[in-house]
Amino acid sequence: MSDATRILRILGMVFGGIGLVMIVVALIFGLREAIATEGMLPTMGQVVAYQNRKPVVRFPTSATRNVTIVGSTSSTPPAYEIGQQLRVYYDPAQPTHAVIDTYLERWFVPTLFGGFAVLFSLIGAGFVIYTTMRSHRVAWLRQNGMKVSGTIVDVVQGNVRLNRQPTWQIVAEWSTNGGTGRARSSYMIKDPRPLLNARTQIDVWVDPRNPKSAWVDTDFLDPRHAMAQAAGPVQRR
Repeated sequence: MSDATRILRILGMVFGGIGLVMIVVALIFGLREAIATEGMLPTMGQVVAYQNRKPVVRFPTSATRNVTIVGSTSSTPPAYEIGQQLRVYYDPAQPTHAVIDTYLERWFVPTLFGGFAVLFSLIGAGFVIYTTMRSHRVAWLRQNGMKVSGTIVDVVQGNVRLNRQPTWQIVAEWSTNGGTGRARSSYMIKDPRPLLNARTQIDVWVDPRNPKSAWVDTDFLDPRHAMAQAAGPVQRR
């Protein structure tokens, strides 16, 4: 497994884990709101002012007195007009314990966490699906592809960064009866030239059905498998 594939798989699991946590949080907030009005009485209140961008709502109770509460969610611009009628649920034993029955006041936070949960889960799933498909592709090439000896013609910095660090790719060329080919290796987070030493050849697995599809085998660059480390870099051609 290449450095890039390994990091992307880890990122997929991290994003998936964050998505799972957010799903749990969204469910907790949603359940809390679902049971928040149990045992409460409904009535209609009126927006009379704003306090720190939160609506101030006055409503009558069964005890024929008016109670004023402040909403829990601020918004800019104001979500409601002064004088607007809003449904309110209140506790008859403690009227100041009341809930303004609007989407913004009750369901915005659960929806927000739910939206982030979906987003992070999709990103995580995308990373995992991509790395899984790539791993299957490499496995297929190693089993069914044509193994050729490629010539290392360059070691270049990749066009992506991983963990804000530059990446590297080995460029290889080869010739077969079907013509010539050129491919880059998977992204690596370390400069491979010290491990290449004086090596000029590298294995390449080519799709016999599509010679343009190939995988440059860099597994030997794993420090645990490298025979020796170079005193100097490979010269670029």
